[in-house]
Amino acid sequence: ALQENGLKLIIENKEEVALVKAMQEIPTEKQDYVFVTTKASSLYSIANNLGELARKGTNIVTAMNGIPHWYFFGLKNKWSNENLNTLDPSKLLSKTIPLESIIGTVVYPACELIAPGVVNHVSGNRFSLGEPNGEITDRVKTLSEILTKAGFRAPVRRNLRDEIWVKLWGNVAFNPISVLTGSTLEEICKDPGTFDLARQIMLEAQAVGEEVGAHFPIKLEKRIAGVASVGAHKTSMLQDFEMGKKMEVDAIVSSVKELGEIVKIPTPKIDLILSLLKQRAKNSGCY
Repeated sequence: ALQENGLKLIIENKEEVALVKAMQEIPTEKQDYVFVTTKASSLYSIANNLGELARKGTNIVTAMNGIPHWYFFGLKNKWSNENLNTLDPSKLLSKTIPLESIIGTVVYPACELIAPGVVNHVSGNRFSLGEPNGEITDRVKTLSEILTKAGFRAPVRRNLRDEIWVKLWGNVAFNPISVLTGSTLEEICKDPGTFDLARQIMLEAQAVGEEVGAHFPIKLEKRIAGVASVGAHKTSMLQDFEMGKKMEVDAIVSSVKELGEIVKIPTPKIDLILSLLKQRAKNSGCY
């Protein structure tokens, strides 16, 4: 579809079409930056290719939801040597993709895939960037300048993990609820039952995040208000479910449960909704 029609973006009721070079093969020559925008569940299948590019000097920008596989790399606290089995059970990713090549990013735009190669932009244009070790390097500053000149908001953060958690804070609650109920963000927030469940899940996630060193710069009520303001939008996980695609269950939900076990903080609501989500995903071939 991309080869035949280009990439169509619907934004602010206007259509923009970009003729892009689309291919199945990974380029053999070094790239300045490669954005990895696959689902986290697909990362294993491209790890070798990314590793080859990284060893040639390519910077790997992981633009994915949830806890990233590199989370503990460069972390300056007592949890720095941990590994999440839900994300990288055999440590294949950390062994194959040089961790030093990775630049982290938090993707904020909400979008919908209307058809192959056709994307509807709902809201947001920020891509926060950061080095796993918190340094402000030339490579991350250069990338920020490139994205800013292109019209994006691309701040460089010393503590990108805080923003990872703020985004995950909403995703860990609203994504699974949306799949189990078929509801939009607006519907989940308007219903007292699902709203309260989302709030309880977020409180559990916050406790886990704070224990591993994350800071939550906004209050929970403001984060929920931000979710509600997106309106009648289907989460990316619900979109994947409806299209029969593999869902990011482990990166968004299982990882938080495992982190809770590591730091010995109980997560009963997360455990419950994860078991329901996994069963529904497995029965539908999406896990």
